Amino acid sequence: MNTGAIQHIENNKTNKFRKNPQELLKWIANNLPNEKIIMGTGFGPPGIVLLDMLMKITKDISIFYVDTDFLFDQNYDLRDRLEKKYDIKFRKFSSNLSPELQSKEYGEKL
Repeated sequence: MNTGAIQHIENNKTNKFRKNPQELLKWIANNLPNEKIIMGTGFGPPGIVLLDMLMKITKDISIFYVDTDFLFDQNYDLRDRLEKKYDIKFRKFSSNLSPELQSKEYGEKL
């Protein structure tokens, strides 16, 4: 974790970043050049807004999601549309256990 970034944010709690989150994202992109920006999303509205803000500032980011095998078809459709729109590829993280194996091992009511 970059303590310099955290300290900078703590020192600038004058609502500069709260009023304009894009300024914080720009600061991160410009001042942490040796660190890749990594963002996680569940494909909800806040994550999509943040993704859009970031993509307008820098394309040098990695975006991941956790696939539980219980996502709605709409989540996958949205992922596909966002990949096309921003010319990106989401990184998928998932369990090694399929829903069937989870059910056998832990019961149906997870």
